[in-house]
Formats: sequence, C-alpha cells, structure tokens
Amino acid sequence: MIENKIEAVRLLNVYTANRPQLFTWRLTGNAKRSCRNHILSVLLGEKVKCGQDGITRLRDEFFKSFDVNPNQCMNAQEEELMIKIK
Repeated sequence: MIENKIEAVRLLNVYTANRPQLFTWRLTGNAKRSCRNHILSVLLGEKVKCGQDGITRLRDEFFKSFDVNPNQCMNAQEEELMIKIK
C-alpha cells in the first residue's frame, strides 16, 4: 500500500501547511477531527470511525506504517518519522 502512504504524507503536508514536524500540535482538537480522520482513512486504506481518529492513533499508525523504531523516546521516534517521510 505504498500509494496510501504517499497520499497520507501529502495530506499531512496539506493539513499542516507543509510543516509535518508539527502535526501533533496542528492536528489536535475537535476542529481538526475531520483532517485526522481523512489522513487515517487513507493511510489505513479503510474508513476510520469517528472517535477512533485521535492524534495519538494518527501518530502511532504513522510510526507503524513507516517502521519507526519503537524502542526510542517519543522525540526520537518523531525525528525518525520526519526523516522517512521526506
């Protein structure tokens, strides 16, 4: 599902104004729920139910999809993800 990952990264850039490194801040809250849902649905290749589209799940699914090392601190994981999605 490489196409899904490419499209999810494109959407992440669109919804964060090309600042994906700040996605955990720019996509939080109820106002951004539809954005998170859209990205998650594309990334996973299936419709994500409302209420299952939190920022933590979005972050974790990106980590999983891009094979980010889970044995690191959160900051190191986020840095690794940013390197992999560029």
